[in-house]
Amino acid sequence: MPKLYLPNNHCVGRDTLLALRSRHVLATSSRQYAQGRYEIGYGSRNGVGPGLSISPCQAEDLLRNDVQYVEAFIRMAVARRISDRAYQALVSFIFDVGPKSDPARERLSRLHEGGEDAFFDGLAGGAEWSRFGEHIGRSARFFEVNQAG
Repeated sequence: MPKLYLPNNHCVGRDTLLALRSRHVLATSSRQYAQGRYEIGYGSRNGVGPGLSISPCQAEDLLRNDVQYVEAFIRMAVARRISDRAYQALVSFIFDVGPKSDPARERLSRLHEGGEDAFFDGLAGGAEWSRFGEHIGRSARFFEVNQAG
């Protein structure tokens, strides 16, 4: 049985940030998407409007801030123990869909009612999300152990 953690004991490591970066195209100037929303960097939306420009370093800072916001949201929203793989996948999923979105609410409800299997069940690419969480969780733990030594 995998070791279980409370959400506030997890850490999003360098590999998770790399994975998020790899799935989002860096935009150093704001771009408008459907519903009139603007994004910049690796998908940051907060306070973004037309005509903004940032450097790649600023985009990295925005990404880290966005991930910290998602982690804080998860700490408040998840009231059960979850494995590291589920936590990593949940951070990535919530980052992609947004914490206030219907898909996020639906997946969190599944997690609370049926556990991790219910969270991954029926998720488009559920097996891929699960494997992503396992890989990122292993890599993050390896990085943390090697940094501590």
